[in-house]
Amino acid sequence: EDSDRHEAIQDLPAEAIVVSTDGKSRKGLYSRADEAVKRLLPILGVGDHELLTAVEYVDDPGWTIFPRIGEELKRIAPVEECLCVASCPAVNLWAVGVCGKAKFRMAAAKLALATSMALACIEADMPMNIEDLTSVAEFVEEAKRLKRSDDSL
Repeated sequence: EDSDRHEAIQDLPAEAIVVSTDGKSRKGLYSRADEAVKRLLPILGVGDHELLTAVEYVDDPGWTIFPRIGEELKRIAPVEECLCVASCPAVNLWAVGVCGKAKFRMAAAKLALATSMALACIEADMPMNIEDLTSVAEFVEEAKRLKRSDDSL
């Protein structure tokens, strides 16, 4: 039931991308996620005056804010981990980062949101302007392939 969803994602779609990290591998990928989000926001129509406030990050290490997301993660993941939700109502997207350490959880949430934004650009046939962020662009392609195979099930 949507009525028990946290206000940060209340009016957003039911599905979201989740990125889990151990904080050790693919560090270059996570370090570029913030830049990708900054580039993708204007492409998706977020005005200059909204850029600083368009994305909200809500850290929920104990699943007290987003218990339903935690329960879904428990259903699909081998271990229980802390989560961080990134939401951007201006572009109707949200995403989840998962990791035991807060710093890496936030980075994973940024990457998940950047990936969601990039996939939205692809679906709308809009330029992404992240090609020079090679690791992020490659991750988006990886997510696109996974999404396509998931959609065909």
